[in-house]
Amino acid sequence: MPRDRDGAGQLERIARQLAEADARLLRLAASCTDRAWTSRPPSGGWSPSECVQHLVLSVDALLPRVDAAMRDGRDGQVVGAGPFTAGLLGRVLLWAIEPPYRIRTRTGEAFEPAAARSPSDDVAALLARHAAVREQLVAAQDLALDRLTIVSPFAARVRYNLYVALALVPTHARRHLWQAERASGVAGDACR
Repeated sequence: MPRDRDGAGQLERIARQLAEADARLLRLAASCTDRAWTSRPPSGGWSPSECVQHLVLSVDALLPRVDAAMRDGRDGQVVGAGPFTAGLLGRVLLWAIEPPYRIRTRTGEAFEPAAARSPSDDVAALLARHAAVREQLVAAQDLALDRLTIVSPFAARVRYNLYVALALVPTHARRHLWQAERASGVAGDACR
């Protein structure tokens, strides 16, 4: 992970990465027919729609935990300007999910997409979630994000700090948008 001189720079980088993920999502959706968007690749795996829905479900699980930890941080006056550290677990986690996959994991049932949907529905849902994360980044400006922790919504025995939790959102998006791009490229009615 690149080093920023202060926490504001780190949060700005996460916001830029979210904007890049949004642009990538829009390009992918614009290049796909509805059929390609909802088709699973012949070799297995999720359709582009399912990849995006998984991201939506993941952010939905993460946001309330981040909100609660930020409230606790404000109540306890856990303030700081950074730079924030990810810690060993956070660095490994961020490295492991960056595409291309370094470690494949099974997705928990709560994060399995239900069924493929239209590109416009999926795009609107993920853009809204990323907007909510950007609001959290603004609200987090004066908190010591590396001193506030949450239990991972993905693995109950794993805890990481809020800086890692926020940095995971665009990293996870890169992983599954990469997967969606690969799925769309081999679908029977491939994206342009």
